[in-house]
Amino acid sequence: MAFNLDRFVDACVAAAGGADPVERVRQLLQAALAETDLGAALPASQEDETLLHASAKLTVYGLRLTPRIHYPPHDHRMVAVIGLYEGVETNSFYRREGSGLVKTALHDSRAPEVFVLPADTIHSVANPGRRHSRAIHVYLGPLTRIERSVWSSDGLQERPFDNAFYFSQARVMGD
Repeated sequence: MAFNLDRFVDACVAAAGGADPVERVRQLLQAALAETDLGAALPASQEDETLLHASAKLTVYGLRLTPRIHYPPHDHRMVAVIGLYEGVETNSFYRREGSGLVKTALHDSRAPEVFVLPADTIHSVANPGRRHSRAIHVYLGPLTRIERSVWSSDGLQERPFDNAFYFSQARVMGD
């Protein structure tokens, strides 16, 4: 069966309201990544982020990460289930130390891969590849309606999340 975005979102909404929502959404994303037409079935966009669904229980974005760009640390304050279906990305994980952040781990991902970020995760993401990476991000909550944080690219300045600051802190990766 071909990937259908509306059907996928409906299934994720149902999963978010049921038993073990994280595992169920992970399974739904895993199945979506197995579809050969996934990228073609999503709305065409040249934007880094495309909001696909927003409700009180669930937020779904299509992300397109620019090659060789490292985006700044931020949090979601809810579980995120990410399905990377094209390209590569590296997530850096942090913990708070004083008023700044300290990097604690790295996770390299190569499509197709599904991974879960717990609600307390602080991370930054980079696309070390030479082509755009693409992923579906499913957040188990109203991501667009909550207060959350973004840090300066050096991890020293925390402030309320806003897209303009987030993108202003994105940096070109060194070769």
